[in-house]
Amino acid sequence: VWDAGSGVFPALGKLLKNTEVGDEPELKTSLKAELQKLEDALAKRPVGGLLGGKRLVHEDCRLAPFLFHVSATVPAFKGEDVLASLPATTAYLAALSATPEFQAATCPPEGVVFGWKSKVGIKP
Repeated sequence: VWDAGSGVFPALGKLLKNTEVGDEPELKTSLKAELQKLEDALAKRPVGGLLGGKRLVHEDCRLAPFLFHVSATVPAFKGEDVLASLPATTAYLAALSATPEFQAATCPPEGVVFGWKSKVGIKP
């Protein structure tokens, strides 16, 4: 699953840091394509579970921040919920978010948005 999701964060960064309005549709399409790869891989697994079943594994810990950043920043900066049409990915993120480890290690979505403001050219 990691191979399917490894392109999500680079595509997110390119979209959020982009300053050329004309490039935005292509960059959104690129992010959606990377998310679709992950969706396809997750759809082959039991819905709503972690990659290790009921316990976190290394790949979960690698994918969790990527998806959390997507879920917080794209709606905030681009006005679109790109995860809404991806049921397996949404269920996977919900399963990740429900773990005590995730809850202990993450800030609120507003903190993620704040952290990205300087990267997207907005003064915090």
